Amino acid sequence: MYHQTQYLTVRNNVFYFNRRVPLELQSKLNKRRIIISLNTKSLTKAQKLSYTISDRLERYWDNLRLDLFHTKHIGKIIFAEKNTNEKITLSMSLNNYLNLKSFGKNDLFKTSATRNISYAIQCFQDIDINKLEIKDGGVFRDYLFKKKLSSSSIKRIFSSVKSIINFNIKEYGIDIHNPFSGTYIPDDNKTKIRLPIPIENIRSIMATKVS
Repeated sequence: MYHQTQYLTVRNNVFYFNRRVPLELQSKLNKRRIIISLNTKSLTKAQKLSYTISDRLERYWDNLRLDLFHTKHIGKIIFAEKNTNEKITLSMSLNNYLNLKSFGKNDLFKTSATRNISYAIQCFQDIDINKLEIKDGGVFRDYLFKKKLSSSSIKRIFSSVKSIINFNIKEYGIDIHNPFSGTYIPDDNKTKIRLPIPIENIRSIMATKVS
């Protein structure tokens, strides 16, 4: 099943179960993640353990949700405010993304993500993503154009950075708009247009082969 590898990370060749606690239960459990060493280097064994742990957690969380449901209807529930003050920088966002998304990917995936987020760090420094504003998408675009990058390269960078920020927004329940989403990037016409081979050259090549 998909989640058998989705919740696995590797440290020093040892597999760990790593799963985010549902947002509505984080205040009740006083933690955001469940991280458990599986004490194995075997992917097959780690997948089986991951499935077992995940299944037990789902049942446990369902019971907690049921308790919250009953408590709510007798008027005793207290809603915990989202922790919007937690600082999550661009470099932290990259680490969070790679820790869960790089499993099973090649080195190019990590290299590309690291390079693309480095452009954002150069532009904004290692800013807390909670402080990013919608206008910063345009600021980042203009910064990349000033570096003489082509529009096609800029579009690839934006796509990567947008994915990294989106991942962290969902993981931490951050109530912000992704500033790298929907930014207009004009074409710069740097893509070279390949002209057709002149008919005279084709005839000359064909004549040479025949002779």
